[in-house]
Amino acid sequence: MGMCRQRYSFSIFKNKIFLYIFAPACKNQDYNIQNNKLKMLNMNKKILTFGAIGFLAGSLSFVGCKKDDTTPPEISLKGASTIEIDLGDTFTDPGTSASDDNDGDLSTKVTASGTVNNTQVGTYTITYSVSDEAGNPAADVTREVKVRSNKLAGTYAVDDAITGTYNGSVQYNVTVTQSSTAYNKINIQNFGGYGNSVTVYAYVEGTNITIPSQIPTGMPTTPVDITGTTISGASGTYNGGMFKITSVSYTAVYPNSIGADSGVATYTKQ
Repeated sequence: MGMCRQRYSFSIFKNKIFLYIFAPACKNQDYNIQNNKLKMLNMNKKILTFGAIGFLAGSLSFVGCKKDDTTPPEISLKGASTIEIDLGDTFTDPGTSASDDNDGDLSTKVTASGTVNNTQVGTYTITYSVSDEAGNPAADVTREVKVRSNKLAGTYAVDDAITGTYNGSVQYNVTVTQSSTAYNKINIQNFGGYGNSVTVYAYVEGTNITIPSQIPTGMPTTPVDITGTTISGASGTYNGGMFKITSVSYTAVYPNSIGADSGVATYTKQ
């Protein structure tokens, strides 16, 4: 009986590995048609099996080579990082832009949180956020919006009820101006009715006016010299929607044991 050797051949096409098995007829060996059909059937099964394995291996190899997206997007502010507006003015957000190395332009997906109350002097923060399709969040970017106190400026008629060394009610006018050094700082000239040379500064924040303890210059020297008087315990209120100061309370502590006066002043804008 002669030797019968099978031959094998491999090929790779589009990430598939194909194994071809050849079973030629052998001399002196009895192969009938049924055996050849069976051999061809087995060969086809092997080709399909190895082809499927090759396809899966190629697919797994392709997926395994894909790089994970771990890079977050970036947000950039349009306009200034700090914006100042006046009481009563509407804040218009200049917006932002955002980009991602895989997803491209994400500007329309940026969300803003935070509100601006244009009837209250203060600093408000707007925070901008966005994430890419892989869920990577960008570092938040913020913008400060400052509502100024300058619309409180003007001339006011004051009715001041005083108790202490002097008891009674006095009327006088004050002039309020906006400070050039801070968005929420005001100056009150002729404070307490002590004269136009006496100016006291105050800060406006939220719904309140705070007057820090201070020794204003220009206090009267006659009929009694009250130079060095300390204004303390002072505060006030205002109407941000109407842009006017409504009241101021204060204590004036005089030097040389003269005593002190407390005033509750009603302000009426002219």
